[in-house]
Amino acid sequence: MKRWIAFCIAIGLLILPNASFAATIADGTYDVGFRVLKEENTEASMADDYLEKPAKVTVNNGKATVQMVLKNSSWWKEFKVEGKDVRTVSEADDVRVVEFDVADLTQMVKANIHVIVPDINYDNHYVIRFDFDTSGLAKGETSASESPETSVVTSAEASDGTEAEVVNPKTSDQTPILALIVLLIFSSYFLIKQYTNKIAQRGE
Repeated sequence: MKRWIAFCIAIGLLILPNASFAATIADGTYDVGFRVLKEENTEASMADDYLEKPAKVTVNNGKATVQMVLKNSSWWKEFKVEGKDVRTVSEADDVRVVEFDVADLTQMVKANIHVIVPDINYDNHYVIRFDFDTSGLAKGETSASESPETSVVTSAEASDGTEAEVVNPKTSDQTPILALIVLLIFSSYFLIKQYTNKIAQRGE
């Protein structure tokens, strides 16, 4: 029984962070501030001066795609986020727009960069971390506040006004809650079963 309780707690801890992130950041496009930190401490990295702010973040189903603008892009010879190469969106006049996916903006995001500055014979590899500020997300182009959340009106209703409203609730953000409910039901079942077994043993 103790193993079952420990298992339930572990599952709950895995579910809750995802539920928190999905609940705090609605689907949409946002301007998000960030800091570039060194690998070993919270000091600002030199790379912080060569990235334009804020970043453009598109959130969809609890996942985020981040767009950043690199200054002096010819210096950036390598840019990997969580072990994967960033994708180049555009590049002109020594300015490059790149993008990469992030599962959770509330966590530090690690990146590896390789910088070469030929004029001063500078060549170094760095590990940096992105610290995104999710506390004050700016309203984006398609933020959740601009779209319906509880219902969608059908075309038939719009044309004559006689049909009843069809409600299409959003389900993606409810998935963690449903998982927790199922977990609670199973936990309650085993607790009740253990209790009834003890009563039966006493009766014998």
